[in-house]
Amino acid sequence: MKVKKSMSSLDLYSWLKWCRDRILNCYIDNIYMPKGNLIILKLKCKSQSFNLVIEASRRIHLTKYTFKTTETEQYKIPLFCTILRRKIRDKKILNIYQYDFERVVIVEIGRVEPEYKLIAEILPRGVIVLTDRDNTIIYASEFREMKDRSIKVKEKYTLPPRIGIDITSLSPKEITCKVKEYAKSTIVRGLVRALGIPGELAEEICYRAGIDKNRRVETLNTQELNSIVKALSDILSEVNHGKGYIVYDGDTPITVTPYKPVATHGRIVEYQLFNDALDEYFTYYMRLEEELSAREKVEEEIARLETSLRKQCELIEKYRRESEKYKRIADKLMMNLHILSEFLKCIRSQSENWYKAIDKCKSILNETVTIKSINPSKGLIKVTVNGDNVDLDVRLSAYDNISKLYSLAKEFKVKAERAKEALSRLEEKIRELKSRMELETIKARVAIKRREWYEKYHWLITPSGFLVIAGRDQSQNESLVRKHLKDDDIFLHADIHGAPATILKVEGSKPSSRDIEEAALLAAVYSKAWKLGLHVVDVFWVYGKQVSKSPPSGEYLPKGAFMVYGKKNYIRNVALKLALGIEIYNNSYRVIVGSEDTVKSKTKYYTILIPGDEDPYTVARKVKEKLLSKCSEREKYIIESVDLNEIAMRIPGKSRIVE
Repeated sequence: MKVKKSMSSLDLYSWLKWCRDRILNCYIDNIYMPKGNLIILKLKCKSQSFNLVIEASRRIHLTKYTFKTTETEQYKIPLFCTILRRKIRDKKILNIYQYDFERVVIVEIGRVEPEYKLIAEILPRGVIVLTDRDNTIIYASEFREMKDRSIKVKEKYTLPPRIGIDITSLSPKEITCKVKEYAKSTIVRGLVRALGIPGELAEEICYRAGIDKNRRVETLNTQELNSIVKALSDILSEVNHGKGYIVYDGDTPITVTPYKPVATHGRIVEYQLFNDALDEYFTYYMRLEEELSAREKVEEEIARLETSLRKQCELIEKYRRESEKYKRIADKLMMNLHILSEFLKCIRSQSENWYKAIDKCKSILNETVTIKSINPSKGLIKVTVNGDNVDLDVRLSAYDNISKLYSLAKEFKVKAERAKEALSRLEEKIRELKSRMELETIKARVAIKRREWYEKYHWLITPSGFLVIAGRDQSQNESLVRKHLKDDDIFLHADIHGAPATILKVEGSKPSSRDIEEAALLAAVYSKAWKLGLHVVDVFWVYGKQVSKSPPSGEYLPKGAFMVYGKKNYIRNVALKLALGIEIYNNSYRVIVGSEDTVKSKTKYYTILIPGDEDPYTVARKVKEKLLSKCSEREKYIIESVDLNEIAMRIPGKSRIVE
């Protein structure tokens, strides 16, 4: 099975069926553009916030992941992102729909009436386009001139040519008629062409119908055609359940579907929501692409240096051979110094021309040294010494000629040593780049980080693994009690005016006294006691069933307030001392808080805070610097990628680092 690259029409149909109502009437709080063909709409809705990711030619869904986009001087906000912020930020999503069962999603945006359309083309070579209400293009993720349409500013937007048909509205008779039109095709190909469906869906239909996909359509009988119709009907019925499925080949996801695929031998993971399956599947491949991109950039540099390395090795070998050659010749000539001296004296004493002088004097030489050629204009005689050629200068003495050869041998030896030093520097640089390649891969992986639902609150995980959440403001206190507090949960509150509603989620298990004490710490440190600079504060706890949002008759409860009935259990003198650390796991991280023992059990990179006089952002910077000084080179890269805001958000208020 081929790896799925983009959402199909059926995928879009299923996703919109279950997510449309969650998105409608949400305000667009901000727009981000981590990549040229990918935008993220931060949506603010009545009860919660969402991030809607739209990637041309690939996907559209809500995501739990954050994509790091550091808007600094080095990062220039794309013009399309700037225009989107100017036009649609703070406006409402009034409608979102799939155009005619094609791979095109249209989002209508405005305050009361639609003012703009954001069009996401999920088909091959698709784009994201912003138009006005009359379909005039304002801007796009990419501008193109195509055979049947063009994407240009101020031109009317034209939809892509139709590819498929709406299979959800076809009757059984219409399906069989359309399939029969491709009588000469194989069944699987006939289904693809007749219904405009992807190959994986056509194969699934054949498998469920119990029909060989490679048979010809013309061989199908009425019963088999009915089996095909029923298989498609069953799949569409499953799609309406809203679940999602990812198929794995080993550890690699290869497809994601809104129905449970049976025509596969891969491992299948089921998700309660198709949106979550889409999020996991496509984020996996986005992270993989980012990692590969980061590696490729470094690999190109390594390849260039390795070419230089090979040339340097060749140069070292050349210098070594030259040095050895000149030393070898010099040694031989030194052994024949007397003969060489007599020969050169003989040459210099002759007044005849060079050729006659050579004829007269060559008898002085022995078989070790033979004359190969002469260059009278330069005063050089090329001789062969045991197979090695060398020039002798007749104007110099034999000793000076030999000294010159030794000097050349030494010179090439020095060159070889310098070349070796350069080689060592190249090798070191390559080692550094290979190390950097791993770190760049980690950086790319960390840049795409899953954000859990509870991370918008104050939170911690107790020693036994219980989740504790606390409100950041009155609105969150209200929503926590109304939405997340169950009868068996433990509700905690610092015994001071101005404290968060805190919940220890028990999920059917019984927390220990240590778990409750850990939860009490969260309730205490994020209360007004920290801002007042107190050292301790009392915290009480009750069961969820003792807490009510209903006031006594004739009274009024303001937003974020609640009534507590029955006995309160007190934890006295909870120390306002908070451990804050960065937990590293699966080459990613999260900023954690809790007691020192709890945080220390999860990470060695932590510090201790108490109420002080430095603002959270200043403390966050100091915390990060302190933790960076402790960590290894590999982990340093992860901690460097931690946003200071992530640390500052976990700091209760003005603080001081004590260790």
